[in-house]
Amino acid sequence: MEDTIKLDRLKLSGASNSPDTADNIFREISEETGAEIDWEECRKYNTAKRDSSIKICGTPDAVKKAKEMLLNNMEMQSNRVTMKMDVTHLEHPSLIGKCGNLIKKVMEKTSCHIHFPDANKSLEKEKSNQVSISGEPTNVERARTMLRALIPVQIFFDIPVSDGFNHILNPFLAFENKLIETELG
Repeated sequence: MEDTIKLDRLKLSGASNSPDTADNIFREISEETGAEIDWEECRKYNTAKRDSSIKICGTPDAVKKAKEMLLNNMEMQSNRVTMKMDVTHLEHPSLIGKCGNLIKKVMEKTSCHIHFPDANKSLEKEKSNQVSISGEPTNVERARTMLRALIPVQIFFDIPVSDGFNHILNPFLAFENKLIETELG
């Protein structure tokens, strides 16, 4: 007997961050049920635009059991969400840390995958500030909170220049001008 399951591409990508993980899921189900699972079509390049088909072959009982296990597994795994947050690209290196150690700790503690955009773009305006966090909803929120806590707070404000304020600033400006004159000779 043969059965084909049309699987929502988002459920498949949520269940497996890489083809190796999906291979493991399918292999375990296949070994347990005796059914053969073929998902070559899912690996083709254009899967982002269409749903994937998974073919299950074997005895009627094996196919039925494999289909149930596969749908249950994908349903459990599909609870993953992806949050995109804006973090200035200037902060990305400090969040990633030396050799990626800092972001690895956050990912381990939260069981989330955190993706930073490609930083090798040459033009400043081409660089993206969007950081993606994928995982279970509560873990994604924890990861977001941890990332926000690692970003230094910067506060900028304008000080209006008034006559009352100038007499406070003048000694500093005079000192700074003398320092510059001394350095330049």
